[in-house]
Amino acid sequence: MIETEWPQQQHGIIPEDGTTKLTEFQIKLVAFEPQSTGQQIVHAEAFRQFNEYVDRRRQRLQSVGSGLPDILWYVLGVGAFFNIVLIWLFHIERLSLHVLLAGILSLLISLMIFLIAAMDYPLRGRVSISADPFEMLRDSIRQK
Repeated sequence: MIETEWPQQQHGIIPEDGTTKLTEFQIKLVAFEPQSTGQQIVHAEAFRQFNEYVDRRRQRLQSVGSGLPDILWYVLGVGAFFNIVLIWLFHIERLSLHVLLAGILSLLISLMIFLIAAMDYPLRGRVSISADPFEMLRDSIRQK
């Protein structure tokens, strides 16, 4: 997942490779026949954890292509436009102060729009959720 799926996600590609491995693991898990009560308990917990993993993986893969709805972008753009228009309706006698005030507001609005656009797809692009927690988990398991 760390070396193949995560980089594919960051490029907007929904990875398919893990599904084969997951299916193979599921077949082995279903084929296992517990011999004792303890094994039955562990097997049932393994099934529960496996189903939880599959559900979380499905949610992650569905999130690769999901972002903010288009209507939100329209509202954001129209709101930004009206804010800039409204600042020009203020009556300020010194033009330089008026331009400074409008410039600062425009800069703040544009920075907020840029930030929202950069974080629109949380699993894609350079500003995205990293695989660092998975790498830390992998490294801690390897140390044991």
